[in-house]
Amino acid sequence: MNNKNWDFEVSIRAIILVGMESTRNTFESLKIDYCCFNWLKKGIAHNYAGAALKKAYKDMLRLESNLASEDSGKPLPSLGRGRAEALYYHEGGNLPNSVFPVFWWPKLYNGDNRTPLLFRFQN
Repeated sequence: MNNKNWDFEVSIRAIILVGMESTRNTFESLKIDYCCFNWLKKGIAHNYAGAALKKAYKDMLRLESNLASEDSGKPLPSLGRGRAEALYYHEGGNLPNSVFPVFWWPKLYNGDNRTPLLFRFQN
């Protein structure tokens, strides 16, 4: 087999309807040419400070403690995937797993099914 050194550039472009502000640096460091229509801030960290921030995290983690630690072998993404703290929903679309799992996680800590406020297609 003949090995050749290929000399070419690849450009990646992305259009993002909604993204977490905390991921903006990732796009820039990867040299991705992107356009984002709406950057969202973290749901808890952006809205609280000091003692109120600690209490808000404690309260959310208490709510999450009622949920199963995993479902179908997938771990509970505490505070949303990557701890994103996303508060976002697009009707008719699939709910991002970066949204607080208390809104969409399908199982309780005892293994019982629950009816969450929002629905996410698991894959």
